[in-house]
Order: sequence, then C-alpha cells, then structure tokens
Amino acid sequence: MGESGVDTNSYLNPEILRTLDQTKQKPTDTPEKKQAVSAPKVITPLQPVKCNEGQPINFTAKVEGNPQPTFTWFKNDQPIQESNRFWSHYDIPSKTVLLQITDARPDDNGTYVLLAENPLGRDQTQSTVNVTSGPRVDTNAFVAPEKFAAFDQQYGPNVPTQSGVDTTPFVQPERFAQLEVKAPAPTRQEMQQPEAPKVVTPLQPIQVNEGSPALLQATIVGKPTPNFVWMKDGAPLAASNRLRTRYDIGTKQVLLQINDARPQDAGEYVVVATNPAGQEITATPLTVVPDKPGVDERGFVPSDKFRNLEQPQDQERRPLAIVPGVDNQPFVSPDKFRNLDHVTPTTRPEEGQAPEAKRAPRVLQPLNNSDLEELMPVLLTTAIDAGSPMAAFTWYKNGQPLVEGNRYTTKYDILTKALTLQILAARPDDQGNYTVRATNPTGTDETTSRLTIRPVSSIDSRPFIQPDRFAPLEVKAPAPTRQEMQQPEAPKVVTPLQPIEVKEGAPALLQATVVGKPTPNFVWMKDGAPLTASDRLRTRYDIGTKQVLLQINDARPQDAGEYVVVATNPAGQDTTATPLTVVPDKPGVDERGFVPSDKFRNLEQPKTQTPRPLAIVPGVDVDSFIAPKTQTKEGQDTEEEERAPHVMVPLRDTSAEQSMPVLLTATIDAGSPMATFTWLKNGQPLVEGDRYTTTYDMKPKTVTLEILDAKPTDQGTYTLRATNPFGNDETTAKLAIRPASSPDALPTATPKPVEIKAPVPTKQEMQQVQAPKVTVPLENVEATKGSPVLLRATIVGTPTPNFVWLKNGQPLMTSNRLRPRYDAPTKQVVLQITDVRPEDAGQYVIVATNPAGQDSTGTTLTIADDRPKVPTDNNRIKNKPEGEAPRPLNVVPGVEHQPSLAAPAAEEQRAPRVITPLTDNVVEESMPVIFRSTIDIGSPIGTFTWLKDGKPLVEGDRYITTYDIKPKVLTLEILDAKPSDQGTYTVRAANPFGTDETTAKLAVRPASSPDALPSATPKPVEVKAPVPTKQEMQQVQPPKVIVPLENVEATKGSPVLLRATIAGTPTPNFVWLKDGQPLMTSNRIRTRYDAPTKQVVLQITDVRPEDVGQYVVVAKNPAGQDSTGTTLTIADDRLKAPTDNNRIKNQPEGEAPRPLNVVPGVEHQPSTTSPAEEQRAPRVITPLTDNVVEESMPVIFRSTIDIGSPIGTFTWLKDGKPLVEGDRYITTYDIKPKVLTLEILDAKPSDQGTYTVRAANPFGTDETTAKLAVRPASSPDALPSATPKPVEVKAPVPTKQEMQQVQPPKVIVPLENVEATKGSPVLLRATIAGTPTPNFVWLKDGQPLMTSNRIRTKYDAPTKQVVLQITDVRPEDVGQYVVLATNPAGQDSTGTTLTIADDRPKVPTDKNRIKNQPEGEAPRPLSVVPGVEHQPSLAAPVAEEQRAPRVIVPLSDNVVEESMPVVFRSTIDIGSPIGTVRSHIHFFCTLNHL
Repeated sequence: MGESGVDTNSYLNPEILRTLDQTKQKPTDTPEKKQAVSAPKVITPLQPVKCNEGQPINFTAKVEGNPQPTFTWFKNDQPIQESNRFWSHYDIPSKTVLLQITDARPDDNGTYVLLAENPLGRDQTQSTVNVTSGPRVDTNAFVAPEKFAAFDQQYGPNVPTQSGVDTTPFVQPERFAQLEVKAPAPTRQEMQQPEAPKVVTPLQPIQVNEGSPALLQATIVGKPTPNFVWMKDGAPLAASNRLRTRYDIGTKQVLLQINDARPQDAGEYVVVATNPAGQEITATPLTVVPDKPGVDERGFVPSDKFRNLEQPQDQERRPLAIVPGVDNQPFVSPDKFRNLDHVTPTTRPEEGQAPEAKRAPRVLQPLNNSDLEELMPVLLTTAIDAGSPMAAFTWYKNGQPLVEGNRYTTKYDILTKALTLQILAARPDDQGNYTVRATNPTGTDETTSRLTIRPVSSIDSRPFIQPDRFAPLEVKAPAPTRQEMQQPEAPKVVTPLQPIEVKEGAPALLQATVVGKPTPNFVWMKDGAPLTASDRLRTRYDIGTKQVLLQINDARPQDAGEYVVVATNPAGQDTTATPLTVVPDKPGVDERGFVPSDKFRNLEQPKTQTPRPLAIVPGVDVDSFIAPKTQTKEGQDTEEEERAPHVMVPLRDTSAEQSMPVLLTATIDAGSPMATFTWLKNGQPLVEGDRYTTTYDMKPKTVTLEILDAKPTDQGTYTLRATNPFGNDETTAKLAIRPASSPDALPTATPKPVEIKAPVPTKQEMQQVQAPKVTVPLENVEATKGSPVLLRATIVGTPTPNFVWLKNGQPLMTSNRLRPRYDAPTKQVVLQITDVRPEDAGQYVIVATNPAGQDSTGTTLTIADDRPKVPTDNNRIKNKPEGEAPRPLNVVPGVEHQPSLAAPAAEEQRAPRVITPLTDNVVEESMPVIFRSTIDIGSPIGTFTWLKDGKPLVEGDRYITTYDIKPKVLTLEILDAKPSDQGTYTVRAANPFGTDETTAKLAVRPASSPDALPSATPKPVEVKAPVPTKQEMQQVQPPKVIVPLENVEATKGSPVLLRATIAGTPTPNFVWLKDGQPLMTSNRIRTRYDAPTKQVVLQITDVRPEDVGQYVVVAKNPAGQDSTGTTLTIADDRLKAPTDNNRIKNQPEGEAPRPLNVVPGVEHQPSTTSPAEEQRAPRVITPLTDNVVEESMPVIFRSTIDIGSPIGTFTWLKDGKPLVEGDRYITTYDIKPKVLTLEILDAKPSDQGTYTVRAANPFGTDETTAKLAVRPASSPDALPSATPKPVEVKAPVPTKQEMQQVQPPKVIVPLENVEATKGSPVLLRATIAGTPTPNFVWLKDGQPLMTSNRIRTKYDAPTKQVVLQITDVRPEDVGQYVVLATNPAGQDSTGTTLTIADDRPKVPTDKNRIKNQPEGEAPRPLSVVPGVEHQPSLAAPVAEEQRAPRVIVPLSDNVVEESMPVVFRSTIDIGSPIGTVRSHIHFFCTLNHL
C-alpha cells in the first residue's frame, strides 16, 4: 500500500497514553438475564415545553430497544449541533433519554424530534418549545451581588443532572426569595404597645413610557416597623438589578423603583406590610406604554435619549425649557439626535382639522413635594393643559431658570397632558423649590413644589477623613509634652479668618493664624452647628506657620454661611469667624468677562504650535457686552476715557501643600481700552497647561490664577502683567510648596521620612555585631518621565540595619509613588519610584545604621528628554514587525533624525562603546524588569541586538526596548516577569567599525503571594504517603517499578502526562526530579499516586520549552527505594495540523460545524490499492474501553480497527450525535498498526458521556462504544463538585486598631478592559484601599467566578492591588469581570470586559509566518532595526566620522514580582552609519531558584 497522507506518527507512544484510572463495571451477584432483541420503541413520548426566557428547557422520553439504540436530536428537521447550552444523556436502567437546553432563548422555539435507531429499526417522538419573553436575569451589574436576593422561578420537572451541565442559576439557589424589606429587630418598648400596619397614603396608579424609570410609593405606619413584601400579579416579585426597594422610617414611605420600565413590568403591584400585630396591603396597576416604532404619540423623544446630551458648543447656556409638539425646534443641536430611534409622524394631528380655539395653559394637577434620599432618582410630575396655541414650559429652581444638564430629563406627553422632570442620582444641592411655568400668547400658569434631599450615611468615599465622619470636622493636636504643660498659653488668634466670596464649583480656602501652648485642638462650625466631615472638605493645622486651614474642594450654594473655628487647649480657647458667599453659576446672564474657569481644565497644547504664554484677553469672544464704550442711564453710548491698567490689590505670597490647589488673586483695573493679561513664572511666560486656569471677572475687577494639584516644581515667583496701548502695570508674589501630608504620605505634625525599620535584633545577633557596610553602592540613574525607577544597593550588617533615604540632603518624604524595602537574603535595599517625575530628579542617599555604626551610599537621578524615544519606523508594529517573520530584538536609534543631519561633516567615525554597563537584576515573579545601559552607538550609527543565554532574544508582546539618542540610554523592559525569564541578558551594539556589549543576570524569585511558594524554601513536587498501618509494616516490600516511565515528545502548549506503575508496601513517598534536581512546584504541574492502580502520574498542563529535560520519579518507603526516568522533548508543531486541507481549526471556513471525521489516506489515491486485495467491510478488532478521568486531565480513547477495502472513513459520535470539531479534540489513525485514537485535551464535566466511533465503506460499517466519566478535580485549587467555590481573597482577622479607624473599600485605580489573544496570559488588576483589609470576591457575567487551576488571585497589601491572573486565556473566559471588595464599613466594586482578539488580523502580513513558529523555518531572532524605511546610503554625510555603537548607560538590575511587567533600559550611542547588521553572541548562565 502506498504512503498515507495521514500522520501515522502517534501523538505520544501508545503505551504512555493508556486510559487513566480506567475502571470496568463490576459483575453483579446474579447474572443478567439475556434480553430479546427488539427495534427501538417510544414508551413515553416527549411533552410540549413552555417556559420563560432564561429558564432551562428539559425534554424527557422513555425509549427501549435491544441492542441499545443510538439517538439523534433534530430541531425543525435539522440535526442539533453540539453546543455548551445543550446536553443529552441516555439513562440505561430507566431507559430515559434527556435533552437539556440551558438559558432558553426565543430562537429556541420550534419543533424538536428525537430519533432512536438500531439495526432492527427506528422510532421517533416529537414535541414543541414555546419560549416567552419574561423576566430574566440582567447581567449588567447595578447593585452588589448580595443584593440579588434571588428569583423563585420554576425550572420544570426535576430530572437527573450530570456534572457535564452547569445547571446553577445566575446566583446561588438559596437567594431565590421574593423582593422584600426586612425590618430591624423590634425593641421591647415597641413590643409592649404594638400597632398593626396601616396604609396612610396608598399606592397610586402609574403609567410610564417604556425605558423610563417608575417609582411606586406608599405611606404605611406600624409598630414595630413592619416587614414589606412586594407582589406582582398575585405572585412574589422576583428580585432584579433593575429593582430597588426601601422603607424610609422618617417619612414612613415604602418605595419600589423600577429603573428601566419594560413591557413585561406592566401589571398589578401589591405591597404587603406585616408585623406581629397584623398586616395591611395596598395595590396599584402599572401601565407601560410601548416605544412603538413609526407611530410617535408623544410630543417629545424618550427621556433616556437625553441622558448623554451635551450643551451645544456654539450657544450660551440656556434655561431648561420644553416646547412640546414642535419637532423642528430641537431642544439641543440637531447633530445630537442622529442616533435617536425617533420617527417623526408623517402627518401632523392638526392637518385637515378646524382651527382650535385659543386658550391659556392651565395646571390640572399640581406638583407634589418630594422627600428623597441622596442618589435616588427624582420624579416631579404634573398634569398641565398646554392650551392653544401649544405652550412652552420652563423649569425654575429657587426662582432661577434651571440650566440644562445631563442629569435632567424633561418631557411632556400630549396625550395624557403629563409633564415630568427627572433628576438622576439626586445630590444635596438639588434641594430647593421647583417651579414649572407654562406660557403661550394667551396667558401663563405655574405650579411649585419643594424637593428635600436627605444625605445617605452609608455613602461617603472619604479619601481624606476617618470613618467617624459624622463627628465634628476637627484637628486633634498631638499629646502635649511635659515642657508644654509647665508653661501653658491659651490659644490666641493672631490673624483672623477673612471673608470669602467664591464662584460655584471653585475651591475655597479658609485660613487663620492661631498660636497656643500646648498645640490647640480645632473644631469647625457652620451656622452655629458643628461642620460635619465630607470628602469635599479637608482641614489641617500647620505647626510651622501656625495656620489652621479649611479647604472646600468644589463650592456649592449650600456651602454659603458663617464659618467659625474654635481653638481649645488646657489653658483656654479662642475663636474666629467669617462669612463664605457662593456666587451661583447663573444662567442666561453672563456677567463675567471670560468663560467659566472649569472650561480651561482640559486644554491641551495645540499640536501644530509651539507652547504659548498663558494670557488672558477678557471679552475676546464676546463682542456683545465688552466694547470700548459704556452706556448712560438713558441708553446712549458715550466714549469711555482712555487710561492705563492699574493694580488695585496686589498678589500676596502663598504657601501651599503639595497636591492642594493654589489660588493667586489680584484686583486690577483693566483700563481702557481693555488690557491683556500675561502670567510669568520666574520671569518666563507661564505656558498653557491643563492644571492652570485663569479668569478675569470684570465687575469686581478680579483676576485669578488657579493651579490644580500643586507640585514642588510649581514653587517660584509669579508675576501678573496687564498691558494696553496707554501703559502697563504688574504685581508679583512668591509661591512655596510644602511636602504633602496626605494619609498615604506623612502625618501633618511630624513629616515621616522614607525608612525601613529593622526587626528587633536577637541575642545571637547582638553577640556578633558588625557595622553596616556598603558592598555594592547605588549607581547613577537617568530615567525618562513616567517610567519606573529602581535605586538599589547591597548593604550588610549585624544586626540588620535601619535604613533612611535622603534626597538633596533632606529626609525623603513618603509618597504613594515610593516603595522602599530591604531583602534580607540578598542584603539588597531598594527604592522604587513607580512613575518618575521632573521633581524626582536629584541626589539620593541611603543611610544604614545599627548599634555598631553606620554607612551610606549615594546616587544621582536625572530625567532624560523623552521626545526622541518614539520611533517613527512605520514598519514596526508593537511586538510584531509587519511583513516579516520574527526577527532579533534590535534597536536602531535615530529614527526621526535625518541621517544627513546626524552629525557635522567632520564627525569622526568610531565603533560603539559601552559607557555604563548593564547591572544584575533580582526581581519577584510578576514584577516588571528593567535593564538599562548607557552606550555610545558610534559613527555611523549601528544596531543593537539583545541575547538571552547566548541566543538572540525573540520578539514577544512582553518585551519593549528603546534607545534614546540624546542621553544614549538603551532600555529593555520585560513585562510580567516569569521564572522562564531568568538567565543572562546581553546587548550587543555593532557598526562597520566594531562592536561592544554588556551583560547582566536576571534572577526571578517566586512571588510572595499566599498562593506562591516561600522564596527561602522552594518546595519539591512530591506525593507524601499516608501513615502506614501496623499490617503494612508487618509485610513490608520495597518499592518496585512495574511499568517504567516512557519517553514523551509533545507539542508546545499541549498537556503532558508522565506515568509509571510502582508497587510497594507500605505505600511509598514519591519525589520528582528534573535534570537531577528536585522539580519545583508550579500551578502548571500536578502530581498524584493512585493506590488502586499503583500509578504515579505527573501532569504538565501546557508544556513550554523550559520543561524539556530528564524527569525521574523516586519512590521510597522504609524497606527501600526504586526509580524510573524519562526524557521530555518538544516536537515541531507543524506536524499536528491535519492534512485535510478543508479543515480550519475549530470552524471550517465558509461552512457550518461538521462532524469530527477521520479519513485515513486522504492524500492517497485509492486506485493505488493492490488490484488483488479483497474488498471487505471495516471491522473492529479491539473495542474502545470505558474511561474515568479527573477534570482537567487529558482523555485518550483508543481502538484497533481494520478500515477495510476500499479504505473507509471514521466518524466520532458523543451521546449519539456527531462530535463537532474543536481545538480540544485530536484524532489520528495509524494505518500500519490499525490504531485509531481520539484525544480530548483538558477534560471538562461537559465531556462526560458515551463516545462511539463508526467506520464505514461501501461494503459495510462497524462501530465501538465506550463511556467517559469526568470526576471533579481533586487539587486544592479546584472546587468540590457539590459546593462550587468562588474565586476570592479572604482578609486576615482585623486588628483592634483597624476596627477603630474603619474606612470602606474604595476603588482607586479601576479594572481596565483587556483584549487578549487566545492562549496568552491575562492579568486583571485594580487598586482598592480600605481599613480593615477588605475581602474580595470575583464575579464573571454577574455570577461568582469558580476556582480553576488556570486562575490565581491575590491582594498585595502594600500596593493595595488586587489581581486576577488567567494563565492561558480561552474563548470561554470572555465576559464581564467584576471584583467586589467588602469590609465592615462598606463595599465597592469595579468591572471590566475581557475579549479574545481575532488571531487572523494579528498575524503579520508576512505570509510565511505562522504564529509562534515560522512555517518551514526555525524561530528567528527578534530584531529591531531602527530606520527601517531609511535608505542606508543616506545614513550619514560622506564626511561623517564612522564609529561603532557604544553603551553609555548600561542596563540596570531589576527586581519584580511574578506576572508584573519588566522593563530593561540602556543608553547607547548607535554609531555611524546607522547599521542593520545583526550580530549574535553566545553565552551561558545557570538558573538559580532563590
């Protein structure tokens, strides 16, 4: 027979892949009675199913037949394709066939047929499915998961389920209770005088438009407070994230809010109030008006269409008015309506009708007063006859027109005459009197109501104050010293508070100078009552200047009032007071000569211009009210007298704390004609930036400069210059910036240096004291703005020293960007600056001190110009060059630099030269790594090539390398360091005149998270035997290898199973070795010993190149030991692709899913079969055998089949249905030994079932069947099948101190959306603070995320980062992820979307390149060739001196945590000319496990 086109090389040696944990049915005590053969017969047919959307569908039928029939399901006469929503099973004892469809959808409607066949005949039964749209679980999380008190929905008959089907509902089953409000436990007093619930104000009928919110409310009293349960149409109302209910004890109102009304919400609503004395109910109908397309019966568009509308850019702000029935006068600019699903009626109602009599508008039902909690929606509703002609409506708040905003939605329904104002997420400043006025030419009418907003005590983000926020806002003094108490002095106000007038939305700063001994305590009052803490208020006392400050971040009208600060100490007290006036941001009349200050916050420098000075030209854009003329009282224009500008009140010196806002204010008569203003800092024009806002208010003649988020670099002398043709005037003031005293930095009174305190020394250490000694000093660092910096030195000493960091001779103050630590095993002290800023530049010194002495070392940190860092090489796509196979990771500087201008004509040609070499790095797994070196690249400019362990470093999406020409810094950054990154790194710079290189080592320590191993004690992979019994110890036998390990060749990324059979009494202990060393634990490695089969197995979930080597398992018991070894190699994965050219992985291109078939000899012409060969049907020689495997382990089905003549085809079936192709299935047929294999990678519960392979040719068929059972994983990181375990991080038990200073969790840096490629690692990360440390639970698509050996989560207390790592992302991982943080003070959450990128567009246009492995080539080195589009002939002028590349600043060592990004950076002169030569150097290193 000719050579087959099928890959006849088995994926693994057949002996290795014998079924794991194979079990056969035990024979029963009584022999089974032989059954008579019969055709299939339906005993109990399928029944019609009617269910709500989102519920499961269960079909059951009883079918008998012998031999056992095969079953096929059809929907609308088409075979049902396999899906993770469908599960079918045949239970032999009960002869019951099951089909379950999870999460019913409308497209599941249809006719379903079950066909049963065996060789004697067939029978069938059919039924229908009707899925009705009903309440379903909305996975867009709106409230916290514990709010999802669940849903009592019927799930059809109780049928047997298997672990292969996930029948768990969206939330835990025990949460399926009705929507209710549970009252607090009654007091003894309430129980002595109980009163049954009584409805004071019943529910009112409501009609809402689809998509609008609805609010049902009733007033019900009772003692004790009643429990409330909501019903709809006679049944308990199921909880949903669109529904919120509460009972307000103050107003006795019970509320039900429906956020987004839908047609299925319509019905009869009842609230039942119950307490021990009785019960009462009230009911109302809710009508939902559908949002019908084509017929618009409303005079406006749906309210939700306005939520994101913005103010028209070309208009001034205008009052919030409604003109119903006039669609061609849009409420906002027409372009805002482009995406609205709003169809204008084709015919106006008034066409063809007699003119309507004129009449004035009239209020039919007035507005009602509302009292609501903060954050609840507000609905103000009135009924108004709009009159004729149609009236216009205008809303007022406190007598002023209500200005448009994206929280306000107003509409008028012509049919019902209902006018509504909706305010989303009510705030305290929404409180006031609301009036709506209807006006037409015939008259006006209006109605007014009062809106009261109550603060929500449970909601306070409080980044600044402590949880006792409802105590007075105060500054507590430190404990007085004995000296202070001997000479006490009562507080005395030296400089009192000054009256302040601020504009709404602007910050306000109240300050007074108060002295006293000891330092006083300060309490703030407002309008005679203690001022309560808020996240908008910050107060402190600066001991140096004796100033007490109160900062209001965002002044609101309700902040206006009389403020008093009371200073108290044991010797007495003093007070000072001032009024604060808040000028409303009035609509309609703009009395300011400029636009509001907040309009400047996001200004950016024009991309096409150089930075320009920050100047103010009042009235520039407003010709209407700023002109060189004034008006007399009679209205006639008079020419204003010409005059020069004049400073009336000068600027004053200011001292501010870092991160606080700065306000510089002066009063200036702008003169005539109007002057222009220019700000200068240290004599230079102040350049525009998004932190600067400047305004000039013409009426009070006040000019203001606001600097947001003050930084040390803002310190200096500020000058304001006013100029017009008749002269100029100016005023100057100094600004001093003090270090921040925020909670994440230093305490206010005692600035805290960045230091590391050593543990208490032991007696032994104190007996062998050694003074600190610097072994490896700090090295100078040049960094680019925004990049991370790591300063590191090695310092020894006994006992362990204390360390203090200094900057420019002063103690370095703590900041949330700084992290110091001392690693005792390596004796390294490090300072990490997370994103370096210009103000970080300076001299850094680390001082180490212990009882025996001290030592220190210093360095200089400079900030490089980051402009040349961006390459313009258009051919280089990040991580993957477009149009080329992987190339070496090279860097060619000078991309934006024209070579002809590279250097003067006389530049000397020279070879590259390393100026500052790379330095060794030790990092923690998942931390970023940065290698940095300074290299003169020479002339002509050369090229850089990175090597790891002597081999060119291949490009990857975790590597980023840059070369900054000006400082000559070359950097390599490695994101998310992994153990495989450990090794020796070399960068080589080369040009035609020579080469130079620098080398450094990288060591990656295991992550210090709880789910990682201790760095000091690596843990071998081993299986510990149970304690031996007395009987075993009496019959000891040494371990003996019965079936040894066999060599394995695997493809990269596939699972590998090493297995041996070893007996011994008592049960041996097993230890695995790799290359003669203990194999270290990893979340990719699992080992176990199966006592019944005597098999010891080692599973590697996705094999990687670093896994290649010699593996040995050593078995030991008290009687002796034995061992067996094997070699693991990585095969070229090109052979894995099937030769069937029509098959595309997972989904044939252009076709529906097709059955998983095997056609041996596909490329083999059948005519080549020997003419004399007898034609015969296929025949099963060795049948399939049943399999029982553990979840996530590989499954192997194997059978020996004579394929017959002519050669036939094979088809695999699961539970009677064709097995659809998928990336977890691999099937092969080896023609010579006639062995057919089906391998299922990474077994899942849904793989459980009956597998059949059918061989067929024109002369007949034969088949064999076996069952697969999948047991839940037994690893610690897997979940028991009965009790699914959520992915969570449990916090340690809180300390007393933490419970005294509780702060609810707060998301500081939210999760970000991630798009990943299939099989790559994913890291979801957020920064969440809270005291005590929160518990964290991860949700996916609204339900708890279940544990898996691919998923790891941890919370890093020092950085406040919670992370979720998915080791190799799969399609089923796609979805919405939410992390919920909870502690006794509250909760917070953040969410993200994980998507899988389409692999196809990501592949470079180089047709020869296959992902990870170039077709027909070995992996090519990853090179970066700068100036790719640049012709080498233009690399430099003829006369430019040629020189080799040269390292100027070498790479520096890196310490990162596993899965964190790594950055290597070096400064290198690339030489001249810019070369594209690729050079390689080989070197070696030893990987050390620290």
